[in-house]
Amino acid sequence: MKILEIIRFVVSSGVMDLLPLPDFGDSGAVRTWSYEVCDVFDKAADLTTTDIDDKVVQTVREAIEDDTLWKAFWTLIHGSDVLPMETDERVVKLADDAKLSPVVVITIVRVVWYLYKQWKDRQNKDDQES
Repeated sequence: MKILEIIRFVVSSGVMDLLPLPDFGDSGAVRTWSYEVCDVFDKAADLTTTDIDDKVVQTVREAIEDDTLWKAFWTLIHGSDVLPMETDERVVKLADDAKLSPVVVITIVRVVWYLYKQWKDRQNKDDQES
């Protein structure tokens, strides 16, 4: 992909609408933001010649829409200072319920968990400085 194509994609896809990041302590805000992330990934998936990325985005979107799955996901990212592993029974159950590979689930959990922890650390730092 050429740099101009990347810039065009960033501008047209809504990537910039993902900023600022949501309050990662607020499940509803993170859920809404997650829908917006899916919208961007859906546009990116449209640029590929495969169908698997479209299916992954759709499955993730359905998991976000499902209250039970969202609660399980939220507990994984918000309920611990330790990053869950693929073998964590909560990850396996969430993957089964969402009909996704545990690898896909743990990848999503790790990205969101990392963002949450960065936000939390930044908030703590800002609180200490003020």
